[in-house]
Amino acid sequence: HGEDAGKLKLELERVENLVEQALFAARSDTLVNDYLIREIVLTDVVTEACKANMRYLTARDVKIDIQVDPQTTVMADKTWLAFILSQLIVNAAKYDATTITFSVCIPDEEGPNACTMLEVRDDGCGVPAADVPRVFDRGFTGEVGRSHGSATGMGLYLVARLCAQMGIGIMFASDQGIGSRVVLGFPHDRRRARLIRGEA
Repeated sequence: HGEDAGKLKLELERVENLVEQALFAARSDTLVNDYLIREIVLTDVVTEACKANMRYLTARDVKIDIQVDPQTTVMADKTWLAFILSQLIVNAAKYDATTITFSVCIPDEEGPNACTMLEVRDDGCGVPAADVPRVFDRGFTGEVGRSHGSATGMGLYLVARLCAQMGIGIMFASDQGIGSRVVLGFPHDRRRARLIRGEA
């Protein structure tokens, strides 16, 4: 209790996030044995990830805009997807976003390559074009990470690794000074998910 309580709680949340990253990283070689792909309601996981980071979002004065149909479902592991979204949320807030928007589209819904696309867009400081191809590299912090002084280079690496394990496509795009967006593609055909994972 007291005037420093809020600061201490924020610091504890930051430590918890780093510990969670470390645990996922330590188990990264055996994660394939620790997930359950099933149909989940996308808004439930998005809301859960936002609530888990609400104190940090409030402290950074970041608004959340969820433009996802409550009926939208995807095939994924709920715990892993919540971790992925938390990493994206914390990254966006850390790098000066004032709004984080979640939206969904389903291109070519009837085609063989149909998938549900979840876009996570922010209006933060963005990433220099030269750094974009390396954002999913292990330990890469880049110009923005170094300037903010608190990057580990593990968050997006783990996000990409978990997406690959689940057969979820991932794309990152950014404009420096404008913001960034991450698009997750959930194949409707689980055989396509196996191809994304590199399985026969």
